[in-house]
Amino acid sequence: MNENTQENTKEAITPIKNSESLQALALKYEREIELLKQKALDWENAAIAEKLKKWKNISLDFTSELITEWENKRFSYERTADWINIGFTVKDADYAWWLEKGVEYDPLKYLNETSPEDQAGLKEQFEEYKQSK
Repeated sequence: MNENTQENTKEAITPIKNSESLQALALKYEREIELLKQKALDWENAAIAEKLKKWKNISLDFTSELITEWENKRFSYERTADWINIGFTVKDADYAWWLEKGVEYDPLKYLNETSPEDQAGLKEQFEEYKQSK
């Protein structure tokens, strides 16, 4: 084999080695990306579990979905607790929202300024509102 042939062979092999190096590097980064995704998922799951644990201090009936319902209606943890503490259930997010936005009642006003008859009337109005939507 002459010197020229050896030089051509080296040039031909070098790109293959570089290509293999690039593939190995890509595989390494793919694994690192997957690990980072898993860590992010673990952190997200931990955050969800922590939030659920906190909301279960209000009521053991809370689920992630019910928390989302209250939060989507712009209720804070504290405001939700106010509604639950006066007798609402975790499934009453729509009704609490309607009371606050529709007829401008807050939990204290609802509790202190409405009789049981008034509360029944408000519930009826809410049911009519839901059916008209």
